[in-house]
Amino acid sequence: MDEESTLTLTLSHPSGPRPVPGLLPTGVVATHSSRFLVPAADASARRAQMVVGSLLRLVVGADEGADRTVRDVGFCLAELVAAATRSVPGGDLLCEVRVDGEHVHFSVEYSDPLPARARERATGLDRLDGYIDGCGMHADAGTRQVWASVRRS
Repeated sequence: MDEESTLTLTLSHPSGPRPVPGLLPTGVVATHSSRFLVPAADASARRAQMVVGSLLRLVVGADEGADRTVRDVGFCLAELVAAATRSVPGGDLLCEVRVDGEHVHFSVEYSDPLPARARERATGLDRLDGYIDGCGMHADAGTRQVWASVRRS
């Protein structure tokens, strides 16, 4: 994908009846999940921030708390994408966003064929203090995933 590519999101809803709030058993929370690719290039962080902002506005709404959540998640995801792009330029980054009743969970996954010692480089998580509620990294068989969670406002 080049910088002039256009991103189009298409959403569809089932034509059947919609769930009625309050019908889920105690402790069961409905979630919304989306995955999307961004190229590991200079404009990747901004592109990921725009995509996640569009997705989240559809799920969390548009009140003041939701706007803060969208801004915080957009900033945090952009930081993770920028760190991944610096680590392994080229290829694609798989971004995932999941929304539940209390948090927005997001991750960036990418190929990282470097040996374990080289993988100890910055992941972008150190810049997110004050925004995130939890974070971590998982590296296995040439793939790295960096994740974080933001409490919904």
